[in-house]
Order: sequence, then structure tokens, then C-alpha cells
Amino acid sequence: PAIPLSSPAPGDSSGPSSGYDDLLGFGGAGEGSGSSAHSATNGGRQPWSLVPKVTIDQNTFQSLWESLADGATLDLTLGELPSSDQVESLAAENRIYCMASGDLGPQFKFYFFGRDNLGVLHLAEVELEKASRRVTATVKSEDPADAQTFADSFMASLGALL
Repeated sequence: PAIPLSSPAPGDSSGPSSGYDDLLGFGGAGEGSGSSAHSATNGGRQPWSLVPKVTIDQNTFQSLWESLADGATLDLTLGELPSSDQVESLAAENRIYCMASGDLGPQFKFYFFGRDNLGVLHLAEVELEKASRRVTATVKSEDPADAQTFADSFMASLGALL
């Protein structure tokens, strides 16, 4: 079934550039060895990246979330407690978009998504415990092989808070 997403063509490189690609070794100025190493591990495909301006409706997100298996997890502690708006903004700068978020008292909870340049949709449920500044996330992906890459991209988007 078709997923109602709207985004530029996979080769579109417009939009904000945060530099997280270089940090993860997926290509960019001066990172030739990282790019070829990733190509060797992903079957020679083009370097992985997220595309800008992706949209998805809530029903599609929920349906996919319920049907996809857990693909990766993330567990880290932030150096400072951000606002929920700050988390959403940092993620969006890295082409990871917020479907929904809420302040549940002792924690913030977020649902994020992104689409990579191969057309694969990635979803994440993120919890931020306020007292401990601990972030935990579960990532689900249409291609489980890239779920950890999406988790790493999300972690890199929070780099300023580590």
C-alpha cells in the first residue's frame, strides 16, 4: 500500500545542513573513507541521508507504528534539560520531524519520523525523563537494516545537549 508522504525527489539536497552526516561518516567534505566504508556495508547503495519536507498523517503513523517491529533503541543522558520545543527544533534541523509530543509531568514524550533518500520511512517514540535527563527511544523502520542509522541520526541531532 502506498504511504501518503510528500517530499522532494531522493536526490534533492536542498534544506538545512547540520553536519551530522559528516559526524557519522556518511560523506561530506574530507570524509571519503567514511563514505566508502558505509557503501561497503550497505551493499554499494548511495550514502544514507534523510530528505527534507516529509509529511505523514497521524493515521498512517499509527498504523505503521503498530505493524512494524522494533528496529533499534537509544538510551543516553543529556547534559542539560531542554524544553520540548528545543528537542523538536534540533530534530527538525536534521530532517527528523515531530508527529506529536506532550508534557506528561515527570517526562516529555515525542513521536518522530523521517524518510531517507531511498524512500524508507523511519519512526521513533522518544521519552525524556526530566529529573534524570535520560532519553530513551524505540525506532521502527520499513527497512530494519537502517533503523540504527536513524537512531544514530536522532542522537546526533541532540549533540548540542550532550
